[in-house]
Amino acid sequence: MLNIGGRVKLNIWNFVYFIVSITLFSRFFDFLSSGNPSYLVVGSTGIVMILLIFSKSKHFIKLFMLTLIGLILLSVLIITYTYLFKPIYASSYAFYYAIGAILLYIICLALVYLREYPKLSEERLKD
Repeated sequence: MLNIGGRVKLNIWNFVYFIVSITLFSRFFDFLSSGNPSYLVVGSTGIVMILLIFSKSKHFIKLFMLTLIGLILLSVLIITYTYLFKPIYASSYAFYYAIGAILLYIICLALVYLREYPKLSEERLKD
């Protein structure tokens, strides 16, 4: 384990998260070449993987929850746009992967909220 500046400790999981996030971010370029909006949702899972690198941070839970809420809203809008205005892409594997990613975001948000809500409410009472 390598300690960088006392904040982020590098271990094998951080390296794995980084490699996976790079491969998921590369899906953004598939959107540029194919025009399929579902690749934007597929690429957004790379954002979640980048956040997992900083999971030991003090404000990780709040940042993670806000990011998940933003990704859920954006992903639902993109999927709706794809289904209504670009139905030719609604049968591709990226469309179904995007729907699965949205469900994964919702489940993660629910689990984090249920696990961290008592801690977050205690922090609000102290302020």
